[in-house]
Amino acid sequence: MSFWIPVFSRADGAPRLSWFLPYIFVDSGAAMAAGREIYGFAKSVVDVEVARDGESLATLQVHGPVLPRYGPDATVVRRTLLSVAKSRGPDLALAASVRELFARRFVDARMNLVFLKQFRQAVAGDRASYQAIVEADATVTAMRSWRPLLSPYEVTVCDFDSHPLATELGLGRGPLASTFGGSADMDFVMNAGREVYGAR
Repeated sequence: MSFWIPVFSRADGAPRLSWFLPYIFVDSGAAMAAGREIYGFAKSVVDVEVARDGESLATLQVHGPVLPRYGPDATVVRRTLLSVAKSRGPDLALAASVRELFARRFVDARMNLVFLKQFRQAVAGDRASYQAIVEADATVTAMRSWRPLLSPYEVTVCDFDSHPLATELGLGRGPLASTFGGSADMDFVMNAGREVYGAR
């Protein structure tokens, strides 16, 4: 589960659309470590619970370790970070051609991602031993299936001192009504990164 924030990059002179992912939650330690070490993906390991209603999504919940409030006696506890649930209401009106349009649009598409890659110093814990802005392209190589989710959904984003998702992203704590949803089975390749800016 991740948040994709559109930004404009000027690394090559002319501005282009890029994506910044401030929070990414995965259920694999290997995926978390590789993403952080190589590119600077802001990944954390969580538990993801998914329930389906036939072929469509019914609910999705992300649970992970958090510090609800900072303090000398703070204790790490497991809490729900985000939840998505199908809500009552009329199905979204969507043309039948949208499915095919999206499938064709994303095959061979190149998405530019932007990361803040940094490693904390061992001696001074409030400083970085390496800090850089890194960009990398993700190329979609296969789109096996794609379909819109016509049912309306509600999204609830939680806020904790260690994970201020709603505050940092400018979102209400919800529930927030979705405007569009889709489901895809796809492959993509992360290409080699490039350092846009490095602190010296």
